[in-house]
Amino acid sequence: MNEIKALKINRLEDDKLSFKWSDGTESFITLKTLRDNCPCAQCTSGDKGKSRMEQWVQNSLMEHRYTLNELKTVGNYAFRPIWGDGHDIGIYRWDTIYDLCKNEVRKD
Repeated sequence: MNEIKALKINRLEDDKLSFKWSDGTESFITLKTLRDNCPCAQCTSGDKGKSRMEQWVQNSLMEHRYTLNELKTVGNYAFRPIWGDGHDIGIYRWDTIYDLCKNEVRKD
């Protein structure tokens, strides 16, 4: 079986992305869903091990948390978003995004 790959990514409005996939399908995801599912160790560990100062800084940047500044490809298997609050260490594999998109409820 071939691995799923994104062939094209488009920005829709300020809060949504669309993906055209190698299997011929198209899907959508909100930036909120994407950011809330960041796979990096920092995001998946929650507030464990963070000082109060680190938690305060993280919370103070919340308004830019869902602002997407840039997308960078990682090889031919993933991409890495650069967020408005400076967060840039989450690497999303194509299959992860494909699954997130399938679970996304589209609001038109």
